[in-house]
Amino acid sequence: MNRETYLNTFIDTFALNLFEKKGYDLKSIRDNIKVTCSITTRKKAIGQHFDPMASTGGFNEILISPFIQESVKVLGVMVHELVHAVVGNENGHNHVFKRCATAVGLEGKMTATSESEWLVSLLNDWIRENGEYPHKAMIKLDQQKKQTTRLLKYVCTDTALNPDTNKLEKGYFNVRVTQGVVDDFGEPICPCGSCEGSMVHESEQIENRMREIFEGEGV
Repeated sequence: MNRETYLNTFIDTFALNLFEKKGYDLKSIRDNIKVTCSITTRKKAIGQHFDPMASTGGFNEILISPFIQESVKVLGVMVHELVHAVVGNENGHNHVFKRCATAVGLEGKMTATSESEWLVSLLNDWIRENGEYPHKAMIKLDQQKKQTTRLLKYVCTDTALNPDTNKLEKGYFNVRVTQGVVDDFGEPICPCGSCEGSMVHESEQIENRMREIFEGEGV
C-alpha cells in the first residue's frame, strides 16, 4: 500500500463515518477529494487544502507534507484538511471551522490543531487494523548537518587605513578562523591599535553598523 492509497483508505473507512456521526456531510464531496503526499506551498504548513476553484478539474486537493511520518499526526492533519473541505476555505479558521473541527476531535489553536484524547484513541484503533503510515519523513535542508570547518570572518570594530585605496575604512582589518580556534583561544585581537582590541564576527559588525545608520536617521 502506498501513501495515497493509505490516506484514501482512511477517508473511506474512518473519516466518512466520523463526520457523518457529528452531523457533517463529507460523503457528498468524497469523489471530489484528491490526496497527495507533497511539499505544501506554505513553508511551515504540514497540510494544505485547495478549494475546487483552484483546480481545473474542480477537485478538493489535499497535500500532506512529506516532512511528517508519525501516523496519528498524519491522520490528524488529514482530519484538519477534511474540515476545510467540508466547511469551505472561505471560512478559514473562523467559528464555522472551529465548530466542525472540535466536533470531529480536534483541539487547540485552530491554525495548528492537535488531536484530542478521544480522537487519538480512535485513530490508534484504526492504525492497529490498517498499519502505520507507509512513509519515512524527508529531512529539511536546514536540519541537515551543517559544515563545521567553515571559516568565520572576524573584522575590526574601528577604522583603519586601507593601503589599496589609501582611505580610512571601517572594519578594514579582518581575519578568518575556525570555530574551534575561537573556542580554544577566544576572538582574535585586532592589530590596528585604535579599536578596543578584540575583533567581532562580521555579522555582529554589520548589525552594529545598521543600528548606527538607523539611529542616526531617527528611525
